[in-house]
Amino acid sequence: MKIIFFDLVGVLFSYNKRGESFLLEENIKIIEKLKENYSLVILSNASREQINFLKKREVYEFFSEVIFSSDVGFKKPEKEFFEIALTKLNVRPEDTVFIDDSKENIEVASALGIKGIYYRNSTQLKESLRVVGVEV
Repeated sequence: MKIIFFDLVGVLFSYNKRGESFLLEENIKIIEKLKENYSLVILSNASREQINFLKKREVYEFFSEVIFSSDVGFKKPEKEFFEIALTKLNVRPEDTVFIDDSKENIEVASALGIKGIYYRNSTQLKESLRVVGVEV
């Protein structure tokens, strides 16, 4: 495994009942560990507001690349979005893992040969990463 793709909203940060955004700290701890051995990339349909939220947090520096749908002309779950990411990073699908909280996005990525992890919580994420051969 060379590259781990992360969705932004729902995996790295979420919203409380008042609509305020907050980092999912347990996942940030996982990312800190993964950064030691893998290239981490954000693949997101995030809005400019959400992008700015992330850029203001130190977690942004953990990612070697950030690919937003607004920059490439396609959005998840369009297969072209994933194809552009693979081409841009010059990586084979089987050398990547994609983590997202949308089953539809995972299904499209998996159909292209990307190992998909449907995110539900940090405990499940750690176990799912181990299952696909990623040490946490």
